[in-house]
Amino acid sequence: MVIHILERIHKKIIKSRDIPWYVRILLLPLSWLNQGIVYMDKTEKIFKLISDVIITIGIFLMVHTKFQNVTDSLLISILLAHTLNWIFNSNISALLRNFNITKMTTETLQVYLDRLSKKVTRPPLPPYPMKKHLLPKKSI
Repeated sequence: MVIHILERIHKKIIKSRDIPWYVRILLLPLSWLNQGIVYMDKTEKIFKLISDVIITIGIFLMVHTKFQNVTDSLLISILLAHTLNWIFNSNISALLRNFNITKMTTETLQVYLDRLSKKVTRPPLPPYPMKKHLLPKKSI
């Protein structure tokens, strides 16, 4: 429920291009908090949550040696894991686009999609090195 309310605020800020940069700063905590989970499908959500848990456990094992208090160690671990996951697995390019730092024009996107389509439809390369005795025999 709270994430959906935050997501509506996020969308309003993004869609309005005449909102000043200091109001757009609100996108940082919103982006960190939800990390695009509203737009993910079931598989992506599971991967996101599992990666958050694994990173949290790893950080907890390192942090707990320093802080003997389990609550402090767990809180620090969750915050660090969530932040690392935001940095490495979130769509930071979308955040930069929302701040008008980067722009993707329709033409640039079309060129990218054309190149990607050519890569996908290109026939696979033969294994290297190709030995003559491995080539299929020609039928007569």
